Amino acid sequence: MLEQDTRKSLGSVGLPGCAHTIKMKKLSSESKTRVALSDLIAPDAINDFEGGVIVVLHDERLMRVTNCQLWIIEHKQINETDSDFDDYRTELLGFLVEATIHNSSAAATLASTI
Repeated sequence: MLEQDTRKSLGSVGLPGCAHTIKMKKLSSESKTRVALSDLIAPDAINDFEGGVIVVLHDERLMRVTNCQLWIIEHKQINETDSDFDDYRTELLGFLVEATIHNSSAAATLASTI
């Protein structure tokens, strides 16, 4: 693999360019994980793998690059979703807007009673 391709792969999993030339032993555990994931997906190994792989992610870029099945962990339950990440993100934003409106109304009501 060419250096340019390697750097592109490392960047696609969120490893900043300044960390691309640091020795593995000096990287943080998070950065080492990103390097390992980059190594897995570079030849699309994770997408072609027919078995199961469980990866807990909080990084949108990693979710998109691995073309993974989305499972939601909330209220002490794990649930598979039929939607893709964009649908889930839209749903979350809707909940945030609703919560913000609800909390703003409650704050205004409280303020008017003081």
